[in-house]
Amino acid sequence: MVLGLRDIMDNSEKTIREWKEKDIYRILEHLYSEIWIYGSRDIYDPVSEYAIPSQIASKVYFTGYFP
Repeated sequence: MVLGLRDIMDNSEKTIREWKEKDIYRILEHLYSEIWIYGSRDIYDPVSEYAIPSQIASKVYFTGYFP
């Protein structure tokens, strides 16, 4: 299963806090085989900003921006 996410969710502290409270990291790790992030890592890196663990980061693919 593939999950598509925009690159900027909210400020990093708020996103990390909410993802921990809602157990999102576990869900990302176990439920999805790929995570597509709509954006460019060169412009904004949600993997580092949202403290995404390496086992999840290995499933992340950046699609670039759509016109």
